[in-house]
Amino acid sequence: MAKSLLQLPAPRKPGKGTSRFGWDSFMPISCALDSVRRGNECYSMPIQTKVRKIGNSLGIVLPKEALQALHVEEGATLYLTEAPKSSLTITPESQGFNEKMNIAESLMQRYRNAFRELAK
Repeated sequence: MAKSLLQLPAPRKPGKGTSRFGWDSFMPISCALDSVRRGNECYSMPIQTKVRKIGNSLGIVLPKEALQALHVEEGATLYLTEAPKSSLTITPESQGFNEKMNIAESLMQRYRNAFRELAK
C-alpha cells in the first residue's frame, strides 16, 4: 500500500545553499502512523527478526511487512550492501544491475593501480 505525503516548502533563512525564496527543500507535514520523523525525512519503524539456523547455515526470515516494503516476492534476488555504523542495506534487484556491476568490476580491475595510489 503506497503512502503519500502532502509536502510544503520548509521556510529557511536565506543563505548559502538556499534558493532566492528562502527554502531549498520540501518538508513533510506529517509522517504515516507507523513511521518516525528524523529531520525532514520519514522513516518506517524498524522491523525485528531473529537469526535462525537454516540447515548448516544461519539466516533471517523477512516478515511480510519487509517484503511489501521492498516490493519483492518469493524467489526475488536481494543485495546486501555494507553501510555505516555496522549496518546493512537490503536492495531488491533492479533491471540492468548485473550489467552495471560487471562494468564497475571491469573498470576497477582495469584501473586497480590508479585506485590503489588514490587510496594512499
